[in-house]
Amino acid sequence: MAMAGSARKEPVPPADCILAGRWQVPHVSILSPLPVIPSSISPPPPINTLLPLASLRIHRGIARRLRFHKLDTRAPFNASSRLMASLQDYTFRQRRFAPLSQGNRESSDAPKLKGIVFDVDGTLCLPQNYMFGEMRAALGISKSVDILHHIRRLPTAEEQLEASNKIKAIEHEAMQHQEPQPGLVELMEYLQERGIKRALCTRNFETPVTNLLQNHLPTHVFMPIITRETPGLLPKPDPAGILHIAHEWGLGNRGDNLIMVGDSIDDMTAGHTAGAATVLLLNDHNGHLKEHMHTDLCIEKLNELIDILENGFTGNKCRAEFSATDGEA
Repeated sequence: MAMAGSARKEPVPPADCILAGRWQVPHVSILSPLPVIPSSISPPPPINTLLPLASLRIHRGIARRLRFHKLDTRAPFNASSRLMASLQDYTFRQRRFAPLSQGNRESSDAPKLKGIVFDVDGTLCLPQNYMFGEMRAALGISKSVDILHHIRRLPTAEEQLEASNKIKAIEHEAMQHQEPQPGLVELMEYLQERGIKRALCTRNFETPVTNLLQNHLPTHVFMPIITRETPGLLPKPDPAGILHIAHEWGLGNRGDNLIMVGDSIDDMTAGHTAGAATVLLLNDHNGHLKEHMHTDLCIEKLNELIDILENGFTGNKCRAEFSATDGEA
C-alpha cells in the first residue's frame, strides 16, 4: 500500500500506445476499427483523442487548414452503441423541418433544421462509377465485396497500405475529371445565406475532396469534413461520421435535426441509422433506391432542395407505409 503523500505512479503505456496530451490512446491505422483502450491500463483513462477531421476552410485561394478536434471527455464517442440505439429508436417515420423562409418559419410546429451533411462523389460532383470496377479489378475482388471492408480485413499493415495505394491512384486519376453537379453552387449560396451549417462525410480520401472544394466552392466552409482516413470513425454505412458531426455541432449524440444528402445506399443507411432525414440525389444507377425504406425524399438536381427547404421539408416516408412490413424478417 502506498504511503500517504507519496507520488502516484502513472501507468506505463503498452508498446502499441501513443500519447495524446496526458492520456494514453492506442495507436490505430487509418483502416482500423474504432480504437479500444487496452485493458492493461488501469484505471482506463477517458478517451481524449485529438482527431484530425480534415476540416477544410477554403477561402479564395487561401491554402486549406487542417483543424484538430478534441472530443469531450464527459461524453466519449461510442459509435457502436449509438448505432444499436439508432436501429432500435428510429423506426420508419415521416421527417419534417420548419421552413427556412422568414415568413413561414414562425408559424410552423416542425423542428428547426440545424445542418446538412453531404456526400461528395456522385453528390457534389457527377458520378464516376467506373472507378469502382477499376478498384475491384486492381484488388482482385468481386462486385459483391465492399472495397474498404476488404482492405481493412487484410492480414498485415503492409498489405493494407499496398491495397489502399492502389485505390488512391485510381481516385487521384478520376479527380482530374471531376465535374460539379448541376445546381451545386446555387444550393450552397442559398444555405450560406440562410446560415445552415454544412459538413461532408465521404468514403473517399482527402485529396479529391480538397480538389473539388478549391475548384468549385472556394468561398464555402464545410466543417467538419469526415473522410475514410478520419481516425476512430468507421466509414459509411456506419453512422459514426454523421453522429460525430452532430456531436461537433453541439447536437448531442443524435442526428434528428440533420439531413443527409447522398446518392448511394451507404448514404441513405448511414443517415437513417444516425436519425437524420435522408435525401437521395437520383442518377442513372440508383433509381432502385427511390422506394428504399431508408430514403425519405428524392431530387434530380441539387438546387431542387432550395424550394423544399424554403417551404418546409417533408419526407415521403411515414410509419403507415411500412406498418405491414415492420415485423418481417
